[in-house]
Amino acid sequence: MRRGPALGGRLALCCWCAPSDNAWITAPLPAVRDLLPGDFALPAVGAGTVRTRRPEPYPRDPDAFGWCDVVIARHAHMMRLGATPEDAARGSLVIGPIARSVARFPDATRAEILARLVPALALFATPHGS
Repeated sequence: MRRGPALGGRLALCCWCAPSDNAWITAPLPAVRDLLPGDFALPAVGAGTVRTRRPEPYPRDPDAFGWCDVVIARHAHMMRLGATPEDAARGSLVIGPIARSVARFPDATRAEILARLVPALALFATPHGS
């Protein structure tokens, strides 16, 4: 990460907040919990969809990587998951903890999960999409 930017360059990262701050992750869980693996658990802290190959977690202090003038700011804006609850449900099977848990499930089980996610995510529909 230090070798990529040009001298004086900037680095911007976006990370998920904890599941308790992401209703789109937690709210639909009751609708599909019985179809998820028995060991399914939400991560205790934010977990992004892109992970590095490094097995141990990165330090919480970016200064540990040699970055300076680090600013950590909460991005408290609505995240649009799709134009419709159906799109949002399909997106939930592509990114996030449910997606990781059901990636190898049979198509029939994934279809059942999708069908259950649609009404659960419809609660978050807005005129601008879900």
